[in-house]
Amino acid sequence: MKKYRPEDQIISLEEWYKALWDHTTMQLLIDILKLTDEELEKISFEWRECYKKYKPIMFNGFWEFLEEFKRRGGIICICSHGLKQVIEDFYQSYNEGKIIPDSIYGYDSKHPEYCKPFTFPIEDILQKFHLQKKDIVVIDDLSYGLIMAKNSGVDSIGTVYGEGHDLIKPKITAISKMVVSSVEELKNYILLDESH
Repeated sequence: MKKYRPEDQIISLEEWYKALWDHTTMQLLIDILKLTDEELEKISFEWRECYKKYKPIMFNGFWEFLEEFKRRGGIICICSHGLKQVIEDFYQSYNEGKIIPDSIYGYDSKHPEYCKPFTFPIEDILQKFHLQKKDIVVIDDLSYGLIMAKNSGVDSIGTVYGEGHDLIKPKITAISKMVVSSVEELKNYILLDESH
C-alpha cells in the first residue's frame, strides 16, 4: 500500500486482520483506503501476477490432514474472497492436482451473494452433496466465514494458528463453536474425535 498511499502509516499484520474482521478486502480498499478505479485495476493486476509468481506456503501438516480427510470420504469446499480461478490454479499446482476441492466459491463482483458471509455456499453444498447441517463444519480465521456458518446453522471452528490473530482472537472465540491453535489440534478434532 506504500505505493498507492505513501502518506499513510503502514499497519501491522495484527491491525490488518482487525480491519479485515469488519470489512472484506474490497471494502477495505474502496471504503477505507478510498482507492480509485484505476488504482483498484492496478492492484488487481498486481495480485494476479503475484499469484502466478509465488506459491503460497501451507501450514505444516495441512496437506497431510486434507489427504487423510479425503481418503476417509470427506468433502472439501473452499469459500474465499479470492478469485475461483486463482484457487483452482493454486490447488492444481501445489500438489499436482492430488487434492482438488469438491466445490469452490470465490469472489464474484456481479454476485457477491454467492460468497461468504452470505449463506448461499452452505445451502448449495447441502443440496449438491445431499448433506445435513450436522455434516458440515466451517473452518475460518476471519468473521465472514464464521458468520456464514452461524447464519446457516452449521458448526464452525476458528483458527488462530497463523500469525497476526492476537487482536481478534477474542472475537473468533466468541463466534466459533471451538478455536484451534495448531493444524495438529484441528486434525485431531476432525479426524479423531467421534463425539461430534
